Amino acid sequence: MYQGVLGPWVGSEGAGVTTWTAVLSELRNRGIEDVRIVVCDGLKGLPDGVTATEASTGR
Repeated sequence: MYQGVLGPWVGSEGAGVTTWTAVLSELRNRGIEDVRIVVCDGLKGLPDGVTATEASTGR
C-alpha cells in the first residue's frame, strides 16, 4: 500500500464547499481515480464537495 502526503492546502476561503470542491478536483486531475473512505469531523463543506466532485465525474 502506498501512503504519502497528498498536498498542503492553505487558504483564506475557509472550509466551505468551494474550497473542498477545488481540492478534490485537483486530486482527481492528478490521477486519483477512486476514493474509498472520506472522514469528516464537522467540516460542513466537505460532504457537499465530495458530492459535487462525484457529480462532475458522472459517478
